[in-house]
Amino acid sequence: MKRAVLVVALLGTWVAWSACKPPPHGDSGFPAKWRSTTGVRSVYLLMRTKGDDVGTIQTALGEQRFLGYYARIRPEGAPIISNIYEKWDALEYADNDWDSDGENFEPVEYDTFVRVYEGRVLATLKSEQGTHIRCNLEFNQPDLGVVAGVRGRCQVSDGGSIDVGG
Repeated sequence: MKRAVLVVALLGTWVAWSACKPPPHGDSGFPAKWRSTTGVRSVYLLMRTKGDDVGTIQTALGEQRFLGYYARIRPEGAPIISNIYEKWDALEYADNDWDSDGENFEPVEYDTFVRVYEGRVLATLKSEQGTHIRCNLEFNQPDLGVVAGVRGRCQVSDGGSIDVGG
């Protein structure tokens, strides 16, 4: 009898815990504001997880459709981080400062890049027309990942920006 009560209690605890915690993988969409030379428009970012720290990200700006990858930067790394690193300081962003106050620190070495952006969620996207987007984001609740939401800013290689979350 005691064993049956213990099994039922453990099962009940597991069910209660699993109901409270969102699933770690899946699709999550986030409203955002795209600022360009033609004004401000509402857009939507769709993030599709491929693991705890990596996945795909897509959006549309006007007629252009963008697709790319995101990764949470960690010292132990993931293969996708090197892909993002290679595109992060690309020529497409040469005339764009990251911060509105003019600060623009672009680490050149891979180890410095990982150290500076550790814990951040970085993404690079590209359209078929050749326009690029890079995003510097944070998970709202890092232990839950993308399902709990993201916030941050993205740059568009044509000079526009995207504000995500609040």
